[in-house]
Amino acid sequence: MTDMSDGSDGTDMSDMSDGSDGTDMTDMTDGSDGTDMTDMTDGTDGADGTEGKCLSDADQTILQDPETFDKAGACGTGCLGQGDQCAKDCVVKETGLSDGCSTCMADTINCAIEHCVAQCIADPGAQACTDCRNEHCTPAYEACAGYSTSE
Repeated sequence: MTDMSDGSDGTDMSDMSDGSDGTDMTDMTDGSDGTDMTDMTDGTDGADGTEGKCLSDADQTILQDPETFDKAGACGTGCLGQGDQCAKDCVVKETGLSDGCSTCMADTINCAIEHCVAQCIADPGAQACTDCRNEHCTPAYEACAGYSTSE
């Protein structure tokens, strides 16, 4: 049984770590086989939390209810001058959206307060308010939420 470690019969397993047989697994982290999972944190697939925060079944169900946006609008009006956190806390409480999705909604409310208050204060449903939000706030909401509002 001297040939088990001398390599003469091919069973010494010396090639398991030298890469000559493709089983050294060095490619598991170098990206050459596409399984290094670097895209899970680079933002390209949304898995790092930068987008797609409103795609859960629960959030999608809530977002299908037109009253959700009315409640969010009321949060915007009620939070004027009270800081950014007010809108998020209100959205969570009033709508039941997830924390992540509530952040997207609150950011949109705060954007509308910053950019569209003159167009929206009297009537949040006015065309001028909608146009302003679409110009200044909707693109960021869609990126955060992970879906298009025009669908």
